[in-house]
Amino acid sequence: MIEANTTNSTSYANFPNGVGNDQFRFREAFIQMGNVIESQPDAKFWAGERYYRRQHVDINDFYTLDLSGYGGGVEDLNIKFGKMAVAFLSGARPDIVTQNGVLAKSNIDVRVYDIKGPLGLWAGWFDYATSKGGQVTAASVSVPSGAIIPTTSGYAFGVRHQRLEWHGGFHAFSFQYGTGAASNFSSNGAGVVIPNPYLYLDKSRNILITEQMLFQPNDRFAIYPIFVYQRTKDGVPQHDWNEWVSFGARPEIFFTKYLSLAVEGGFDHVKNPNAPGQYEGWLRKITFAPQIGAGRKYFSRPVLRAFVTYANWSDGLKGYVGGVPYRNRTQGLTYGVQAEHWW
Repeated sequence: MIEANTTNSTSYANFPNGVGNDQFRFREAFIQMGNVIESQPDAKFWAGERYYRRQHVDINDFYTLDLSGYGGGVEDLNIKFGKMAVAFLSGARPDIVTQNGVLAKSNIDVRVYDIKGPLGLWAGWFDYATSKGGQVTAASVSVPSGAIIPTTSGYAFGVRHQRLEWHGGFHAFSFQYGTGAASNFSSNGAGVVIPNPYLYLDKSRNILITEQMLFQPNDRFAIYPIFVYQRTKDGVPQHDWNEWVSFGARPEIFFTKYLSLAVEGGFDHVKNPNAPGQYEGWLRKITFAPQIGAGRKYFSRPVLRAFVTYANWSDGLKGYVGGVPYRNRTQGLTYGVQAEHWW
């Protein structure tokens, strides 16, 4: 799988000063082999770079668990009461170099899933992460030259419950807890392989709870509500927990086989007791989007949509929402068109 990262302002990007040049990179390049062991015909061995068993909240495009990266392992092992996957995954920060080389983070990831139990399918996972520190040999945006990066480690675990056939849709709940180097539930989430290093990373903590469901009782109406709650602690002894709460829903009304209307309302609240009055408050938004889709299902794709979104936010979030155009504002309106297709 090749990714193209292009500028959004032009249809070409060969500028003389190099600004806006397109970038291309591999996101997946791996080999997988199955039917190797006679007693485990469904087990699949793999090695390379891949998206690894990611979990996300769809309407927020929020990945709650993303250990994608470079490594190898085996998945779909039959363990009688369910299935099991074991993998070694690693990533690096090429912008940070110590006397031990490029700063890297390694993960051992173990998962059990497809466990039939009360009310549906259950899954559990465990991750152990470690990162070797050292003295920085060259300054970067993240850390100065000569800084000492401590060696860190940590663990994370989680539980997930799913009902995959539920009133025309699905229901999923997850609970996750992480510490130290494993506290971001990712090997390379959001383009950052490991968090910015600091002295107290070993003592960082992260609690994440999500609830999401798709309810579609007929071919004329569907609704997708979500809830996210997260508490994070950066490990600095004087600092308290930060909190983030997010909830909302996207109902869709289907007028014909191809025409529909999506409406999405969302609310977010963040609280940072370590900086009272700053980066704290509510964000509220509402979107209207008439659509042309491929059918009467919520996930019918491809879909074309026009949209208009209005949002407002607290004074404590001024300068943090919407980028440069809204830097000195606490409300905004945006509109446009989208094409969405995936498979």
